[in-house]
Amino acid sequence: MDGLTNLAYVATLVFLGALALIVVFQALTGKIRLAGLLRNGLGDEVPRRLSAARAQLLVVTVLAATASLALAGNRNGWPLWLSAGLPVVLAVSNTIYIWSQYRRLRAASHS
Repeated sequence: MDGLTNLAYVATLVFLGALALIVVFQALTGKIRLAGLLRNGLGDEVPRRLSAARAQLLVVTVLAATASLALAGNRNGWPLWLSAGLPVVLAVSNTIYIWSQYRRLRAASHS
């Protein structure tokens, strides 16, 4: 690889690392509110409880992001099973979450 490619690679990793640090700092200082991240409910009138769909979406997304960043350093390319399977896993996870939200809202509108 030439010097320009290496510079772009390092600059991208520094940018992503700085972005991650900013988000973590903002979450720790309370500027990004995480109170309802894993809870269902429409406010004070409905008891808020842990949402399994939100939890699985968060876990799958974090694992996928971690795998992507770990493989970003692999300059020989991604394994074929991962490059084809990762988007499918993310799509299924998002479909599960959207379906659960649809069912929850539909049940709330019927009561």
